[in-house]
Amino acid sequence: MRKAVIAAAVIGLICPIARADDESKKIVQQAIAAHGGAEKLAKLKDKSVHQIGKITIEQLNTDGKFEAYAGGKKFKQIIEFSLNGQDIKQETAFDGKILWVAVNGKVAATIDKEEYLKPIKEALHAETVAGLVMLGEKGYETALIGDGMVNDKPAVGIRVSAKDHKDVTIWFDKKTHLLVKIQNRGVDPGSMQEVEEERVITEYMDVDGQKRPKRAIVHKDGKKVAEVEFSEVKYLDKLDDSIFIKPE
Repeated sequence: MRKAVIAAAVIGLICPIARADDESKKIVQQAIAAHGGAEKLAKLKDKSVHQIGKITIEQLNTDGKFEAYAGGKKFKQIIEFSLNGQDIKQETAFDGKILWVAVNGKVAATIDKEEYLKPIKEALHAETVAGLVMLGEKGYETALIGDGMVNDKPAVGIRVSAKDHKDVTIWFDKKTHLLVKIQNRGVDPGSMQEVEEERVITEYMDVDGQKRPKRAIVHKDGKKVAEVEFSEVKYLDKLDDSIFIKPE
């Protein structure tokens, strides 16, 4: 069961010296157009999102159903799978103050200390950085770090720096200008040791005129830990408080 709890945290590489910032701004502008345009992105800025799909958990060598809610620095993930003949429903929720994990309706872990919540907040920061940069949010500095290959295609990387957060590297496909990889330093929830996290987006889908990830692969320290494919994505005005109610 411990492996199942660890697998709930489905949610980088060290960057070289940066070059001219003007180049990074040009790349961001190209990405804005590729993802749906500034007007469309601005309209969806304050929306939350509900996603449904399937997940492959490498550590457990199993497939399952995946459902996620995210918005306003909150998230909830629901994974349903079978392990050794047992059906398991695992819920992981963070309401901005407390993180809890429940397995088959029973709370397996509750975290409310800042020292343990900080890695969760850093992971949320890394997940939202690209969108915030494309929206022109203040407090973010970008710098070009150079070319590379992502999904066997040429890509260009940008380092994003923000006060009180670790740097995040975002990569864009040089032909389509779509975001294809997010890299950051994170903490493994099982060992609480720092790891290199990498999320590679391999496929996109159109949702309300905006490009949204359809398929993504998660790596930690170079090892594949999960692959997620979304079949349904909906934008919500806000996340209902009932989503984050912890089981008794």
